[in-house]
Amino acid sequence: MKVGYRWLLDYVTVPWGPEELADRLTAIGTAVDGIAPVFERFEGVIVARIIGCETMPNRPDLRILTVSDGASQRTVVTGAPNAQIGLVVPLALPGARLPSSPDSTVGVRAFGGIQSEGFCCSERDLGLSEDHSGLMELDSEKLTLGRDLWESLELDDVTLSFELTPNRADCLSVFGIAREVGALVGSRIRRPDVHLVESADPTDKHLKVQIDDAEGCPRYAGRILRRGRVRPSAFWLKRRLRSAGQRPINNAVDITNFVMLETGQPLHAFDWGKFQSGQVLVRPSAPEESFVTLDDKERRLPAGTIMITDGGKPVAIGGIMGGQESEVSPETQDFLIESAYFQPSRIRQSRKRLEMASESAMRFERGVDPNGALYALDRAAGLFVQLTGGELLAGAVDNYPAPVAPLRIELDAERVNRFLGTSLSTPTMVDLLSSVEFGVVPGKLAIVTVPTFRPDVSREPDLAEEIARLHGYEKIPINRRAAGVMPTHRLATALRELRMRELIEGMGFTQIVCNSLVDPSQRATESGEPIMVRNPLSTDLSALRGDLYGSLLTVVSHNLNRRVDSIAVYESGAVYRKGDQPSSFHEQRQLILALCGQAPGSGWDQPARPYDYFDLRGAVTALAAALAIPLEITPHDGAPFCPSEGFKVTIRETPLGQLGRIDPDICRRFGVKEKVWAVVLDFELLCAHSGSAKLYVPLPRFPALYRDLAVVIADQVPIGDLQRAIRATGGALVDTCTIFDLYSGAPIPSGSKSVAFALAYRHEDRTLTDDEADRAHAAIVSALSSQFGARLRE
Repeated sequence: MKVGYRWLLDYVTVPWGPEELADRLTAIGTAVDGIAPVFERFEGVIVARIIGCETMPNRPDLRILTVSDGASQRTVVTGAPNAQIGLVVPLALPGARLPSSPDSTVGVRAFGGIQSEGFCCSERDLGLSEDHSGLMELDSEKLTLGRDLWESLELDDVTLSFELTPNRADCLSVFGIAREVGALVGSRIRRPDVHLVESADPTDKHLKVQIDDAEGCPRYAGRILRRGRVRPSAFWLKRRLRSAGQRPINNAVDITNFVMLETGQPLHAFDWGKFQSGQVLVRPSAPEESFVTLDDKERRLPAGTIMITDGGKPVAIGGIMGGQESEVSPETQDFLIESAYFQPSRIRQSRKRLEMASESAMRFERGVDPNGALYALDRAAGLFVQLTGGELLAGAVDNYPAPVAPLRIELDAERVNRFLGTSLSTPTMVDLLSSVEFGVVPGKLAIVTVPTFRPDVSREPDLAEEIARLHGYEKIPINRRAAGVMPTHRLATALRELRMRELIEGMGFTQIVCNSLVDPSQRATESGEPIMVRNPLSTDLSALRGDLYGSLLTVVSHNLNRRVDSIAVYESGAVYRKGDQPSSFHEQRQLILALCGQAPGSGWDQPARPYDYFDLRGAVTALAAALAIPLEITPHDGAPFCPSEGFKVTIRETPLGQLGRIDPDICRRFGVKEKVWAVVLDFELLCAHSGSAKLYVPLPRFPALYRDLAVVIADQVPIGDLQRAIRATGGALVDTCTIFDLYSGAPIPSGSKSVAFALAYRHEDRTLTDDEADRAHAAIVSALSSQFGARLRE
């Protein structure tokens, strides 16, 4: 929101300059984040009157003007079509500096033998607007000939730029900002009185308003003005719009923009002559309906879009943008002025789906005052009469079937003081709230009437916030003691996630946080068709990521390029995939751990070595053990891992994720030449299976019997399968099963390998005998032979 400093002075007395005002407003929560001049400074331009005007011989496109500054006369040549005797205009004297030519000064110039002693200026010459259709016409009654124009027009104005929070829709207007200033200076704002000159012809004779979507449009009001004229706006109106960052267009459009900025109520002016009937019908959009908006774009309307129609064809998207067919043009003579209230969530929903943005939509979706529509309509109607010269029909048609009543809230001063840590009296609280136009009935429990332009205030804590900011946050004493118990409940899932992060970081991993928006051309895997963002900030942030590998490799590449030679990172983030239905997608949270580069040595005498599969597997199994998860890791080839170096991770045969070395070709696409080991797990499934209770296991009371078992098997037989078979066959008697040797080569036959296990047999309730251990051992040897073709190594 931008507001001109001098525009504020029209409604409230400001005893401070712009800088001090900005500081004071920021202190009460209406933050000013910038101050900038409205106009670029010019020098050497005075107020002058044209007292002579002749066409130049042999140059009918030029005129020779005699201009007077009240004390002397000068000859000036101009090509402006509106130059005429009696016109008061800006005169740039020789030596003047103008924004249109900042690097040069105005001089004396000859035109066909006529010396032009300076020149008369258009608004664009002075940097006041883009209008260069003719000379700028000044008010002869208010300005003195010969005076400096910059000072006469008081152009030393500045624009205050406000950084407003979304809940402060009331400050999206000059009235709203002036109300805040009034609270600071202790005065009410001065709203312009509206005195309308109307014809005897009533509006309701020509206009009917029917609302078929009362939920989306609770109020619709309109007025008709006939025989008006579209032309450039008066300078006072242009300067107000410029001070608010708006570009002047014409008087009709500028009036609606001016009143919207002044009151916060968006308005729209239609060409009434283009309506097919004398009716306005407000309805929801029809299925597959399309509409051409003012920006000359045909838009497919989503269901539930609020449409303004002339009883037949649509003329505007309610609250967002008008239509091309009903647009005001230079030929327009009859106007329908609209002032309505639209349901905020409906406007936001339609605007987002249509990918549109407008000043009106921003205000409606944040919440305008439903009871301010008629004042804004009358204010605009008065300006239309003044600036277009049209005839205003009598009265307004206002369809408002269910008026919105102001909310009433009980205010307990003692509770508010306890909440804020203050000791304010009830009268002080009443004065503070009254200063921003809240109605207050004092009492032990004061009754506060919240004005309808403040939809963000709905309960006592909101009133407390108003009191605190208006009183001054800096005046509230600092209390380092807790005022009471504030218990907080943490969800079990949040606690499990915190525990998981502590475990992972305890193993030496560093958390990374990556953007879920990625470049669709830089994908690590072909994880389905990417989900594209409709209105991306840039090409490299135009798709939702389908996996975590691309983000990971980007981070790894970034660190390797900065000579980080040992990388152990993890991320818990969302991935997205398209669903079965059109425009649907699934979001899944995953956990990725990765290792790359050199593993740090365990001591000063241990040299660094490259990370390998066992480092990553050890981290995963340690995490699973700490979370009491029965994890299994078995070989499984699949993208994005190298053949024979990929593994699947399961929980009781339920897929949990995958682990392995990322394919070097994929790594090279991201600029990574080192080996990267990664594991991706389903984060939600991991949390669901993690145990919270710790089981007590007593020390064994009876001794174990130990046996070694060395077998020769085919190379392709996984050792994990042998271990599972050993435990399944030996049952509860097998206490531990540990690999202590793996060998291939002579005298082991080619294509085979020797694996040696250290087995410990133990009975929980008694001492195990040698015969029982031998029988269990023999059964295991037999099972390995029959299931895997294993034979004892000689």
